[in-house]
Amino acid sequence: MLTIQKVRADCTIDFAAEELKKYLRMMMPKAGEIKISYDPQATEGFRLGLFADFNIPFEGKDIDLDDVVHIETTEDGGILAGSNPRSVLFAVYRFLKIHGCRFLFPGAEGEFIPRTQVKPVSYHHAASYRYRGHTTEGAPSLEQVLIYIDYHAKQELNAYGLYEIYPYHNIYYSHRYNEELRPPEPLDRDVVEQWDVLCQAELTKRGMQICGGGHGWTDRVAGFDLKDRAAYQRGEKQLTEEIRSRLAMINGVRGLYRNDPSYTQICMSQKELRDKYVELMADYLTENPLLRHSSVLLADLPMNHCECEECQKTTPSDFYVTLLNGIDEKLTQRGVKTKLHISAYTDCMFPPVKEKLRNPDRFILKATPISRSYSSGIDENTVYPPMQEYVRNKWTRPKNATEYYSYFRGWQALFPECGSLIYEYHYWWPQYKDPGSVRMSHRVYTDALSWKLLNASGCIQDGSNKSFWPNGFVDHIYGAVLWDDSIDYEEELEDYYRHIYGEDWKTVYDCLLGISDAFDHSYMSGEKSLDATKGRYYNPGHAKSVLGAKAYANRLLEAASRHMSMTVRPQSLCWRLLLRYGEYILQLADVVEQVCLGNLEEATKLFEAFRLEMGKYTYETERFFDFAPAIKSLSYLIAPPPKKK
Repeated sequence: MLTIQKVRADCTIDFAAEELKKYLRMMMPKAGEIKISYDPQATEGFRLGLFADFNIPFEGKDIDLDDVVHIETTEDGGILAGSNPRSVLFAVYRFLKIHGCRFLFPGAEGEFIPRTQVKPVSYHHAASYRYRGHTTEGAPSLEQVLIYIDYHAKQELNAYGLYEIYPYHNIYYSHRYNEELRPPEPLDRDVVEQWDVLCQAELTKRGMQICGGGHGWTDRVAGFDLKDRAAYQRGEKQLTEEIRSRLAMINGVRGLYRNDPSYTQICMSQKELRDKYVELMADYLTENPLLRHSSVLLADLPMNHCECEECQKTTPSDFYVTLLNGIDEKLTQRGVKTKLHISAYTDCMFPPVKEKLRNPDRFILKATPISRSYSSGIDENTVYPPMQEYVRNKWTRPKNATEYYSYFRGWQALFPECGSLIYEYHYWWPQYKDPGSVRMSHRVYTDALSWKLLNASGCIQDGSNKSFWPNGFVDHIYGAVLWDDSIDYEEELEDYYRHIYGEDWKTVYDCLLGISDAFDHSYMSGEKSLDATKGRYYNPGHAKSVLGAKAYANRLLEAASRHMSMTVRPQSLCWRLLLRYGEYILQLADVVEQVCLGNLEEATKLFEAFRLEMGKYTYETERFFDFAPAIKSLSYLIAPPPKKK
């Protein structure tokens, strides 16, 4: 009888032992019970513990942050060890993957577990990147976040951002863009606060590094109640003069920016407001000791910083550094060790001019290339352009990764002692600009390989937890390459597609690649207009290419109809999902054809029909497809062209 021995008492190692037992039983359902025991002196069975428990040398720099796994087992047992408790869990999942297990998408039905006997394994690996994570974004339900957290660990990702999760849950439960078919459901902020704690508990059980903070702090400083955000957006609630006096002055007027408290900057020259920001953030981090990291951010839109006489004397980034130093000082006094993320975001993309960090060890620099193109990245031959001069509220957004990273390198040059990571947006709106998902999966892969050129220690992704449309390879490759940047893209793709579609995987891949190329991510991102006065997407010559996607969609539909009897559950689900996906492509192609031709009125009618038709199937597709952000992203196709000045 197989046994599992925990040689160290730890909640994450406890969970790792239960996971190993569960999957070994599934692999060998007739092998009988597997006993789990705690025995620091164990010499037999599968022994789970830390490197220190087995006298295994650690080659990393920080034993708590750097994930290294060691597996040395026979048919009867052996060592599954990690540099920290989370890494022990990763050792279990890697052991299972070596035995043929595959975690293809979230939930038990997304798992392929072979019937097989235990075989000898020898494996030792240090993760290629220190930080590997996602955030709660998009429009998920609570259940969808919980199964994603479980999947997240199985992808050997080690960090997760819980940044003000209410707005994203609210998009789901209000069924935004689908209200005709799914009546909105009320969602209470106090309940979501409990859900946040539940998510923290699930992440802690897996030993994850939890990230907090995010936007929403300047609103609090100004005196807004977060519960009133929607009322301000709808014009149902008016500013008090006290709140107005704290807001940024734009064109001589203090007020809401785009009717949204979360988009509105404060008057940063008012010291009492800066002091309040510091106190609020310090209290939040003191009261939330499970947070290993926290972002520090201003309001969530660019070029709306205060233009009053006093604010104009100091750049937004210099004001930002004073906040960072203040928070660090408070946390140091309180003995709180949370790492603070400096977000080179919007106006704070420009490095500070005068202020310096007093305690660089507290901080991690974070590149946030939110408006970059995904048509290109960087490589060892990249020449970075000079930074533009900062002109308050009148600068030009960078259009590609090369331009963005020029500014980030400026921050790095000022504060070389700080670590660096990337905060990316592949799984936000950009993923929906590649309806086939194949080209975006390769962009994720090549971008990940390039981050070491920036001395970045990893990446946190801002985007949907439901990037599995029509399959999850675009999500899978992210975890795979951050864990081991020596993997081969083509080999990883074939392995994934074979497991999710079976022997006819190449048919699906060829069609999805054809769909990716037919739509063309560059075109779908508004980069190939032939006449900007007629719209970002005016390109009649591209219409024929887009219609070519329909042939691939019909081929997928025909293939799916022949694979309705797949006995492997993930394959059964994913072939059937292609039926809905094929319809999605057929209708989207008709919309984009009219957009190419400049027929926005007809395109708008077709888009509305597309939204309503796809909305019918959200019960069926919502585990895989994030409907609301997809519709929001694609709706820009039918936006009218800019007015002539």
